[in-house]
Amino acid sequence: MNFFKLLSKLLQENATDVVSFELEELENLFALLLFGNFVGVPLAPVPLSLELLPYLGKEIEIMNERTFELDDMLCRIGGLMGPA
Repeated sequence: MNFFKLLSKLLQENATDVVSFELEELENLFALLLFGNFVGVPLAPVPLSLELLPYLGKEIEIMNERTFELDDMLCRIGGLMGPA
């Protein structure tokens, strides 16, 4: 019975890691959709982006931090999937 509890805990932790990774990527995608026009990809109207700017301070800080610590995204995804 102890084995099944351990297995359940491991699966829950892995699922939590995957969900948190997905949340990070969705936040990045949302910020890119809003502010894509600042990098040359017009996706959202500029007035909408400027109206939402005060509410997205945290996301902008996160985007700035991530630009300095970029790593291999394929490696991060592979690490979440576990060994083959």
